[in-house]
Amino acid sequence: MLPMAAYFHRVTLLALPMNLLIVPLLGALLSFALVTFAAVLIFPAIAFVPAACTVVLHTVIWIVTTFAGMRAGDLRIPAPGAGTVAMGILLAIGAVCALRMRRFGLVLGAVALALSAAVVVLPHRISRHAGQLEVTAIDVGQGDSLLVVTPDGKTLLVDAGGLVGASPESNFDVGEDVVSPVLWSRGIRRLDAVAITHAHADHIGGMRAVLENFRPRELWVGRNPDVPQYDAVLNEAAQLGSRIVTHTAGDAFVFGDVAVWVLAPDRL
Repeated sequence: MLPMAAYFHRVTLLALPMNLLIVPLLGALLSFALVTFAAVLIFPAIAFVPAACTVVLHTVIWIVTTFAGMRAGDLRIPAPGAGTVAMGILLAIGAVCALRMRRFGLVLGAVALALSAAVVVLPHRISRHAGQLEVTAIDVGQGDSLLVVTPDGKTLLVDAGGLVGASPESNFDVGEDVVSPVLWSRGIRRLDAVAITHAHADHIGGMRAVLENFRPRELWVGRNPDVPQYDAVLNEAAQLGSRIVTHTAGDAFVFGDVAVWVLAPDRL
């Protein structure tokens, strides 16, 4: 978990049970594959018999696909700090040492290993200036992306940047490769709200990745044209369970301990 969290901001809680299921199947699959290969060389007419092991292959693929589709199969988290890394390693070493004990070694080892994983996965406090309203401009090139942290720790992201005219073959995503690392560097793993000022590509191009990585409780929108990219963002938010809230000029509400007045767009 530690290298995955540190370098890729992701962990899976299902790797151990998934491997316990598929490793024996892969062992059987390898044996069948070798027998099939030998049959093809010696007597091709009967090679179809061991080749029927493809059902094992499809079973393995089904298990992997099913586990990967679960939320616990791919958790996006901030990189662990030095203290967290040290504690995780010490607990892992403790688990190995506990397994050498004659009495209660297995239990103590399992507890230490579970604590090592919990240290990495469980939320930590975000980096902020308590009691102050913070506004951080994230460098996304053309377009905008602002992180707002209220004095009581509520988090709001306004826009998520985006590339205009990028090649369809490009793997670069402003939301994944620029905005998300900034939020993770602050210790943020879930946003309280995300706001879209308007549906231009350089403001919402990175929004889908942000929604998927941080699963905001609310998505604030104004009045935007019905364009495919904007519709895709709304669909993503709905699928993730984010509450979509429309705000127009004149709206006033409280976000954390901050009073918010909406100046635009005008009401219809």
